[in-house]
Amino acid sequence: MQRLGRPLPLLVAVGCLCGQPAGAAQVGAHGFPSHNQTARPSIVALHAKALEQQPFPYDPALKASNYKKETTLFCVTAERIFAVLFCALVASVPVVLVILVGPKGGLTKAHKIESGVLMAWLLGVIFMFTQFLTFNSGSGHWEGARPLTIVEAVYLLSQILTTVGYGDITPAQPVAQVLVAFNVILALCLYGSLIMETVDLAGQRLAQALEGEPSSTGEGGPTPRSKAKEFANTRLTKWSNTRTLTVDFTSMRQSGLAFLVFVTIGVLFWHYFPGEEKTWLQAVYMSVITLSTVGFGAFTATTPGGMVFGAFWMLFGVAALGAFISAFVEVMFQTKAMERESPDHAKLKFFDYVEECSHRVQALAGSHEDDMGMDQYEFLKFGLLLTNKATEEEIKNIEARFAHLSPDAAGNISIEQLLQGGEAPPTYAKQQLAAGK
Repeated sequence: MQRLGRPLPLLVAVGCLCGQPAGAAQVGAHGFPSHNQTARPSIVALHAKALEQQPFPYDPALKASNYKKETTLFCVTAERIFAVLFCALVASVPVVLVILVGPKGGLTKAHKIESGVLMAWLLGVIFMFTQFLTFNSGSGHWEGARPLTIVEAVYLLSQILTTVGYGDITPAQPVAQVLVAFNVILALCLYGSLIMETVDLAGQRLAQALEGEPSSTGEGGPTPRSKAKEFANTRLTKWSNTRTLTVDFTSMRQSGLAFLVFVTIGVLFWHYFPGEEKTWLQAVYMSVITLSTVGFGAFTATTPGGMVFGAFWMLFGVAALGAFISAFVEVMFQTKAMERESPDHAKLKFFDYVEECSHRVQALAGSHEDDMGMDQYEFLKFGLLLTNKATEEEIKNIEARFAHLSPDAAGNISIEQLLQGGEAPPTYAKQQLAAGK
């Protein structure tokens, strides 16, 4: 494709103001008119006149009929509005992180660097796709090679972020192919780190909101005192089911329901939306294949409205499936661990822990003979072992470390011994030891 020489800033500004897609607005940069069939005649006339004055051959790939018609609302298209909202959604990830984590609740320097890279990458890739690189359409969206409109750009961007990869829009030249390839790697790194972390945090907040119980103070949750009282009245192990391990299906049910909702939305949209109108079976097939990120490409979006819907739908639907798969794997691990657990073995471990964590004590109230009993430390050790919060080896290692610090006859160690033993941060230990001298 031959490129144009000098840009026409006035036409670019007028085209953008009137809601023309990015590719159509850049007459001076690429020499092609608006693809929006309902645009103002004066704008079309200006574009046509500018093309007639260019001293080089006209590229037929850039003709107005090579663009899909969009839905015009006043002087801007509905698809363009939603495409900009998609960009704003991706760009808002740093803000959402601040809200979920809190400005002082764990937002690290790495988060800030990732956020800056995300913003730069998003602006850069939208600019390249709509102004600089040219693309082919293997599914017949257009003929020849041309830059993308912003609607097509966000559609391709969502395919890249979710790894769906229909193959209906591909870079045309070798340079464009290499640049897109590097952008794919960067997009996957950002999506896998920053965006998925945000989705996970949002899911945790939602789960907490759904499972939260009202507190006695009416402020939305139990108080620390009521929690402590509840735990104090709860047995360490429920021997009624003879198992210490359980399977939690909560996350799997919630994520499975979310995925089913996105599949249903996709099926209804691809079947009923004008211009898409796939059969019921085709809509089910396309929805499942797309959200599973297989993306065979047999069925793809064919309208600008379908493309901008697909951008949002893929981003959230693929995340929902990822959460469901993770929850399913966790449930299977828990199920296998529970089935391997023998109730008789659990009972034997109970008696072993009782023997290991008790000592002979003087006759207690109401008893005339000495008996076996536990002090606070021994009960803590017993509880950790019985509830699988710690292993016998971990407990023994901690006890061996305590013995190495040379406790006195009463079984106590001083803070100075703790610091000298290297159990404190180096700077803190030096300051405290120096102050003690």
